[in-house]
Amino acid sequence: YFITFIDDFSRATFIYLLKDRSEVPRIIETFILLVHTQYGANVKTFRSDNAREYMCQPVEEFFRQRGI
Repeated sequence: YFITFIDDFSRATFIYLLKDRSEVPRIIETFILLVHTQYGANVKTFRSDNAREYMCQPVEEFFRQRGI
């Protein structure tokens, strides 16, 4: 499995390889924190295909805490 993050403005693409779909919440958190620490930017919008991995309670709670 893999997950792709694409910045709408710069079209920069980040790809993470996964052994299992259950890793998705951890990878999302890791990526958003990376963007904040490395680029000094905050993620404002997150779009997905609404798969269960993206819409689970830990991910929604993380987004709520970050105002995403």
